[in-house]
Amino acid sequence: MNKKLFIILIIVLVLIIGGTIAIYFVKIRPQKSINEEIINSDSNFQSSQCFNQDLEFLGYVKPLDKSKIVVSKAGSKIIKDQIIIMFKQEILEQKIRELVQQINAEIVGCTPDINSFQIELKGDPSIDSLESFIDALNKNPDIQVAATNNIAYPN
Repeated sequence: MNKKLFIILIIVLVLIIGGTIAIYFVKIRPQKSINEEIINSDSNFQSSQCFNQDLEFLGYVKPLDKSKIVVSKAGSKIIKDQIIIMFKQEILEQKIRELVQQINAEIVGCTPDINSFQIELKGDPSIDSLESFIDALNKNPDIQVAATNNIAYPN
């Protein structure tokens, strides 16, 4: 395995572990705070909250739609129309919004502290097109890493 692929694999594993931790703190064991509604409610989330530095919340994860779970070529369960993108820290809101718009998607969740976004693609992408799309995103110099949104818990 070449060094670049190994580094990407490590980053993806870190994202999966980080996503699992975020899901635990945000969805399974939410903290009582003035932002409890933002953390717990799909209807209250707006992507602008990802860029508001005054809010004190860990992040937001769109609730799972079990009908969108598929098995990837690698054998892991993924959400078929979602990608997790971690942008480099210096990338500003406008550039992130432009990229999301260019790829015909919307921000449905985020972890602002690490500049990570849960992106939902419009339409019904195939696994092949999703994976090649992710490969292309990983070549973008503004993106630290892009990966499928894996299901990180049993069932």
